[in-house]
Amino acid sequence: MSQRWTRSAPALLVGLGLAAAVVAVYWPVGGNGFVVYDDGEYVTQNPWVLGGLTLRGIAWTFTSFHSSNWHPLAWLSHMADVELFALDPGPHHWVSVGWHAAATAALFAWLRAATGSLWRSAAVAAVFGLHPLHVESVAWIAERKDVLSGFFWMLTLVAYTSYARRPGPWRYLAVTVALAAGLLSKPMVVSLPVVLMLVDLWPLRRMEVDHLSWASVRPLLAEKLPWLAMSAAVCLLTLLAQVGAGATRALEALPWSARLANASVSYVGYLGKALWPWPLAVFYPHPAAAGGLAGWKVAASSAALAALTYGAITQARRRPFLTVGWSWFLVTLIPVIGLVQVGSQAMADRYTYVPLVGVLFAAAWSLPDASRRPVLRVGIAAVGAAALIAMAGAARAQVAVWKDTFTLFRHAADVTQGNWIALKNLGVEYFRRGDLASAARSFEASVEAWPRDPAAWMNLAAARSALGDHAGAAEAIRSAVRLRPGDVEAWYLLGLEGHLAGRPEILAEALERLTALRPEAAQDLIRATGASVEGPAR
Repeated sequence: MSQRWTRSAPALLVGLGLAAAVVAVYWPVGGNGFVVYDDGEYVTQNPWVLGGLTLRGIAWTFTSFHSSNWHPLAWLSHMADVELFALDPGPHHWVSVGWHAAATAALFAWLRAATGSLWRSAAVAAVFGLHPLHVESVAWIAERKDVLSGFFWMLTLVAYTSYARRPGPWRYLAVTVALAAGLLSKPMVVSLPVVLMLVDLWPLRRMEVDHLSWASVRPLLAEKLPWLAMSAAVCLLTLLAQVGAGATRALEALPWSARLANASVSYVGYLGKALWPWPLAVFYPHPAAAGGLAGWKVAASSAALAALTYGAITQARRRPFLTVGWSWFLVTLIPVIGLVQVGSQAMADRYTYVPLVGVLFAAAWSLPDASRRPVLRVGIAAVGAAALIAMAGAARAQVAVWKDTFTLFRHAADVTQGNWIALKNLGVEYFRRGDLASAARSFEASVEAWPRDPAAWMNLAAARSALGDHAGAAEAIRSAVRLRPGDVEAWYLLGLEGHLAGRPEILAEALERLTALRPEAAQDLIRATGASVEGPAR
């Protein structure tokens, strides 16, 4: 027993140290609040979640496509938080930190068990736990699904390594349960069965490049067929959820050429942010909103991806960790790289949560063996420690960016160009604070960056109306109804603003349109004399 403890004690202490470091860096997040960006939909304004853990609520989590997704375990996690902490945001944040710390420790446990290397495994896990790119996944309460699925991803790898070393039905069941939990947390886990095939090559070495044949691959593929079927089912459910909610119609129907171009540039962009994580923002506008990507950028990114992929493939015999790490990165980003465009973003920091692991272990195992070279060992340790300290400081600073809605979107607007989502939400926050002039300026910048957002035009109208510029408000509403000609409320407000601006022709036009759309609304407008415009829409 004492010998076993002697062997396992260093790994246990390192794992605990990694978890403690994560908690220390993220501790200030407990002072952050909820933000308007999805936190309402997931927690503060979701009646099912606000009801806590109930039988009806649990049934809803498995039958709902709310938020254009299907992730029952994520909903259950939020319900449990509300049951325990009500709407105190601090504990909600700390629970996410706990899941991230657990995922960090589980990643270390997997690499340590699969490779036998203590310090390389610790280095990979430390960067995973402290990298600023992962702050979005941890500090954003609505992204609980990210840290939750990340933990079960790592737990699946731990269980799979145990199964690969000593196959048996109970170990196979453990892998299946862990994978199922990950899939129930976030659909991005659908690529995990493919990753399990990759880790068969390295570090588990269940197959060798020099001896690949159908006879050697077939049993490894056969054992994963049930897991692939589980992933396929979740893919189908997710597609139904997103198509049904219209999430895949963002930025109109992007042509495949635009999607492929953005995917190529985003792959390289994620690598760049992994090396230099600045600037980071909650939303990165899709280049289609600004006329598309420059041809040279697409060509350079495509060439870089091709060169890196070719280099990784040629190293399959001598350095399989490079092949597997690079393939891990490419494969795990496929669901969110924009080939199926969901939302209006070009890329997102949270999408790197699991994909970055492949790049990290490829880099760690590429370092020269310093075990017999004290000078080299000290040098690598010093550089690594400095990098970790810098990452921890940057992550702590990024946690502060998520303090509240205003801070979050003020930062995003400052560090990106043409960020209509950030500008729109920032305008709403200015409006709520009573700074109407700043609100109007933010909304004007938002519609200038992306003029096809009717909600932003209505927000601009609300700000102009509150400032007494009723003619300007009517002009903004007219832009909104061009995009949504059947919007009864917008036509009503257009008539009202036209009346307040002394423009009877605008009122007459609105009445004519309302009579065709909803006659009772036309009558309401006729009776209205001094009604005020409501606050801005989200």
